[in-house]
Amino acid sequence: MGMILAMVVALVASAGAALLVRALPGWRERIGRGGPVWLGLALALLVLGLTGEAPKLALILLGAALVAGLVETLLVLAGAPWALRLVGQGLVIVATLGVEYLRGDLFASTAAIGVAGGVVVFNVVAFATRGAQLSGAGRTPALLAVAGALSLFAIAWGIPNPGLATVVLVVAAAVLPLAVLPAVRPEADQALGPVLAAVAWATGLYAWLANASPAMVLAPLAIVGLDVVWTLVRRLLTRAGRERLASTGGWWRRLNAWAEPADDLVGQRAAAATSVPAAVGWLAGFTVVALGLSIVTWLLGTRWTFAAALLLLLGLGWLLLQLASIGLRRAELVAWLVGLTVVGGILGVGGHLIDGRWLIVLLPLVVVAGVWLAAIPRLRARRG
Repeated sequence: MGMILAMVVALVASAGAALLVRALPGWRERIGRGGPVWLGLALALLVLGLTGEAPKLALILLGAALVAGLVETLLVLAGAPWALRLVGQGLVIVATLGVEYLRGDLFASTAAIGVAGGVVVFNVVAFATRGAQLSGAGRTPALLAVAGALSLFAIAWGIPNPGLATVVLVVAAAVLPLAVLPAVRPEADQALGPVLAAVAWATGLYAWLANASPAMVLAPLAIVGLDVVWTLVRRLLTRAGRERLASTGGWWRRLNAWAEPADDLVGQRAAAATSVPAAVGWLAGFTVVALGLSIVTWLLGTRWTFAAALLLLLGLGWLLLQLASIGLRRAELVAWLVGLTVVGGILGVGGHLIDGRWLIVLLPLVVVAGVWLAAIPRLRARRG
């Protein structure tokens, strides 16, 4: 009963605050989407605490997410550089995992991995969310967050872990209004990225501590994460990227500019070359496939490393298709698709040697076949 009440409170508070902020002018636009989610989660946490329906671990992690989101939001609004924000995130994450270590919920080595992974996940989600807002896809981060929460609920149901199920359903309820309500000037909002980043970190950590595999935890971020990593590496390795960073000034400004979202995510460039709905459709579609793939590998009982490799294979397929829409030539696309097919075959054979089931061989081949089918329209349109 407490879980249902918390979900209702989160949904009503988030939707009501989002509608109210839409009608208010001025500085409120800067927190107009992240603020309502934060409020809904805060009230839901209060309900869960008063009713005693959630275990202590759930309350600690959800509370830590609220603190991390608030700290990051305040630093962003104050114009703090990325390095300072990184310190703020790290302090909250270290403090949270320190508490978990003292409570005996995890070993020191696990806590160290959790800190490193938590900082990476936090920054990936914040970066991608801000990029989507700058490209006019204001509802996409919330939509993907709801999909990710529902996939974690499936994991919680199968483990089973009622505490994890409660947290992810409350998160889905708080974020859902933003996936439904049209975004008004999403580029003005600076609070949604920090809040979604903090929630992604906390729920992913909870799922991991509940014995979900790393591949299942990271599946909601498989496509988005690859996009962010590709973009950050591209900024360092390409001439255009280095020149763009050099134009910002000294090394401190370059470091800050390197980690700040702009207009060069693969999804953003694909949206500029085609349309925002098309780019969002590809991103959302491949993310849903990644979620389904992680659940299939879980049901089949494959090793998490094999599942992670499948997700990477799928992500590379999405990347090729988006680069093709941006300007990759037909011959280059075919060459890369052939290379992807070879990698898929090697992955299938390797999976069979480790697992022993021939069914495992089919999984990467199905992924590759799906990418080839999706590439047919681009192969027909491209010449040269």
